[in-house]
Amino acid sequence: MPIIHIYAKNNKLLGTKRRLVKDITESFARHTGVEPDKVQILWHPLDGENYARGGVLLCDRKKSKKKA
Repeated sequence: MPIIHIYAKNNKLLGTKRRLVKDITESFARHTGVEPDKVQILWHPLDGENYARGGVLLCDRKKSKKKA
C-alpha cells in the first residue's frame, strides 16, 4: 500500500483538504495502476514553531516582517 505524505501549513480548510486528497489519490491510482482504496495519505500540518527556513523559525519570520 503506497503512503503519500503531505507537509503543509495548517491553514487549509477541510473542504480544500478533501479535494486535494481526492485528486491526489485519483492521479496516483491512474498513473501507477494501484487501486484507489489502497492509497493512503498522511497530512502533516506545519506550524510556525515546528518549521524553519534559512535558520529562522516561521513564527519568528512573521514577527520580523511585522516590525519592518
